[in-house]
Amino acid sequence: MRIYTGDGPARSPTLGAYLVATDEGRELRLADDEDATSFWRTAEESERAAKEAALARVAELEASIAARRFTVK
Repeated sequence: MRIYTGDGPARSPTLGAYLVATDEGRELRLADDEDATSFWRTAEESERAAKEAALARVAELEASIAARRFTVK
């Protein structure tokens, strides 16, 4: 077993990502880069993003339908 004692994120060759302590060390997140500018999404974040994208698409389609109703008479 290896123990990481350095400053900053630890690289995981197995995951191809960096392990980053967040929330004052109470949470461990995965990031694509050492600067932790691109975190991997959690399951909850992925679900929320999918729902938001679906709602945006529905709004786009509703607007398209509404625009066609006013132009077709």
